[in-house]
This record gives sequence, structure tokens and C-alpha cells, in this order.
Amino acid sequence: MEFPLSLPDDVPRIAAVALAVASALLLPQLLTTRRRVRWLQASMPPLAALLSAAYVVYYLRGGPRIIDATSYFLQGQALAQGMLSIPLFEPEHAELGRFLLRTTASGTPASSVIFPPGYPAVLALGFMIGAPLAVGPVIAALLTMATMSLTRRLGCILTRDASALERWVALAGLLSALCASLRYHTADTMSHGLTALCFTLAMSAALASLDGQSRTSALGMPDLEQVKRTVVSAKRGHGHFEQACRRMAYTRQPLTGEPLSVAFFRCKELARRLTKCH
Repeated sequence: MEFPLSLPDDVPRIAAVALAVASALLLPQLLTTRRRVRWLQASMPPLAALLSAAYVVYYLRGGPRIIDATSYFLQGQALAQGMLSIPLFEPEHAELGRFLLRTTASGTPASSVIFPPGYPAVLALGFMIGAPLAVGPVIAALLTMATMSLTRRLGCILTRDASALERWVALAGLLSALCASLRYHTADTMSHGLTALCFTLAMSAALASLDGQSRTSALGMPDLEQVKRTVVSAKRGHGHFEQACRRMAYTRQPLTGEPLSVAFFRCKELARRLTKCH
């Protein structure tokens, strides 16, 4: 009988297993004193960047590999040179690919990548300084910092214990840094890491807007009643919207009437609360 699992057979995998075991054994000792907790928090962003850079060197061999990554790489290089499309030469089918569309630029054949320009614009900054593959590790470090920041804001809502809060932040940073999926998606030139970073920052900004000026402690504890009202409003709006969608799906009735209008105004009110600057 064959098992789908096997023992690690190369240096990175062995190191990953050893690092996971060491983290589990040493974590209780690292979280005992305030100084060690601070050290753990400070070391996680550089560790995330270092592991992503190691992934680039060992597994990617210094370049993008998957077809998504190569397309982003090409788009970023084009933007760095001031081009929104790539000149297309004969034979065209030798240059066109899965994520490339044929177009024209100034009346001449060209190709364009189908992806939005957000991440390629960030990648273009790496091309402009001559280090496009350094963008991923930088995003990895920023994502770990953003994860710890979001954990701190959420912790302010859940506890008033400052020492417990700092331990949660350190643990969140450790989990982010040792996440194999994040290490890959911040190594190859794909937008997943930047998307995760933007989403995490958006969540943190939403909690910050809820905090506003209603701070009741040195930790920046937000007004719990305001948070509760917002969550209840979101649940009610989601409930009305779900009922309307089910009615449309099972009875084929149009999305009209009171449930949809109530859901719309509740969601609008939720968005206003989350984005309002106090």
C-alpha cells in the first residue's frame, strides 16, 4: 500500500520541517517575556522576506516560472519602458500566448496582457531599479507587518490585556512568515501577495475608522457599542439580501420590493460607517 505522503528529500523541505518543529518547541519560551515578544515581532518581517527570496533562488532559479508569472513579468517590463502593449513580430503565433491578446499600437501589430495594470505597475518599479524579483520579498515583509497590525487592532476589541495582545501579534507574525503559500505567492511574480496586502490594509483601515476618536484606553480600545451596531447592521443587510437572492433563484421573481431596498440601504450605511473619517 502506497501512502501519498513522503519524507522531505531536499534541503529546503528538511529545513521547513525543522523550522516548524523548532517553532512549536521554542514558541512558549519566546512568549514569556516582553523583550522576547518584541524581538519576535521585529524579526518576522525580515524572516518572511528572506524565505521568499530563498524560494526565488532555489525553486524559481532566479526567474518567473508559471505562465501567469511570466505574463505579469512581461507586462511589468513593458510598463517600465513606457509601453502599454508589446510589439508583435512574425510569426505572430510564436509570440502570442494564453494571457496575451492581439491588438494594434499606432497601426502596427502588438499584443497586450489581459491582467489589470495594478500589480504590473508595482513590478515595473522593480524593473526600473534593476531588481524585479525583489518586489515579492518586499511585499512579503509588508504583508507580515500588515498582518500584525490588523491583529493588534482586532485584539484591542477582544482584550484589554496588553501583554496578551502583544503575544497575539507576535504569533500572527510567525504564522504569516512561515506560511508556505504566502512564501510562494510572494516569490513568483504574481499578484496574489499584493492582493493579500491590500485586503489586509483595507481591513485594518476599516477598524481604524471605527475606532475614530472614541478611545477609552492606552490600547486604543474602540467603542464596542459602535462596533456591535455596525456588525448587527451588516448581518441584517446580508440577511435581507440573501432572502432576495434565494427568491430570485427558486421562484425566478425579480429582485424588487422591500427586502432588496432594505438590504441596499443597510449596506450603504455600513459602507458609510466603515469609510467615514471622524
